[in-house]
Amino acid sequence: MKVFARIFFTLRLLMVCAMASAGAGGADQALILQGMKSTLWLQTSAEYEALTIQAYAAARRALPEALADKDWSAIPGSAHNTPSLPPAIIMDIDETVLSNARFQGELIKRATTFNRELFKTWTDSATAPPVPGAPAFIEAAEKLGIHIFFVTNRDASLESATRTNLERRGFPLESGFDNVLMRNEKPGWTRDKESRRALVAHDYRVIMIVGDDLNDFTSAAAGNPTERRAIVEKYADFWGLRWSILPNPAYGSWEQALYGFRRNLDAGDKLQLRRQYLQGGNSPAP
Repeated sequence: MKVFARIFFTLRLLMVCAMASAGAGGADQALILQGMKSTLWLQTSAEYEALTIQAYAAARRALPEALADKDWSAIPGSAHNTPSLPPAIIMDIDETVLSNARFQGELIKRATTFNRELFKTWTDSATAPPVPGAPAFIEAAEKLGIHIFFVTNRDASLESATRTNLERRGFPLESGFDNVLMRNEKPGWTRDKESRRALVAHDYRVIMIVGDDLNDFTSAAAGNPTERRAIVEKYADFWGLRWSILPNPAYGSWEQALYGFRRNLDAGDKLQLRRQYLQGGNSPAP
């Protein structure tokens, strides 16, 4: 069986390499196949579920201390950290409270990459399941009187379907104010979430941020991989207490950092940059 597995792996690797050298179409297919393993991990691994439950359990345990410490804030250098403000948690949506692993799998089955039309169809179905651990965490936070704000880079055109999905999964939607803040919902609400985090922090004491991407926590994350790791180290005291991050190997700004955040690269260019960053046993760090 082990011999067969090695043969299968070798054939698959040769096929990917052949497609990568076959021109643009082959490179596209190679990129798609490279995403299969991470998507299968999200969909099938017990380890993924254990990690998300673990992250949310740790975040839940930090809530009493966060409430008791009136100087506690998840916004670095916040000028609005007024102890009398009501407490709030800012949460991303995709791969934080709702899982798009099935959508990622559909893209692979169709042999295509992300596009807005397919994502709209997926979003309109309002069937994304909750990320394990998220419902229990949010329920615990609500019982402690903490307000939940969903700050997402889904486009504002998807807000109605997103709200339906959140409501179906039992996540709180406020009636007196908007707690689902979408990209492009208002002028200046770009992919950089800083303005929306600041908006929440103006009227609430933000005690925690939960997300799956470095950009969910800071707007200084658009650097190369080395610069982004430096940001992680800079805020070492925040992780696991004020900031909780969930695993997402399928997509995110970590991948865009490999490309220098250039969104117009073709598949061949992306493959070449991936190889440049890939380290072997004797490779120097890029």
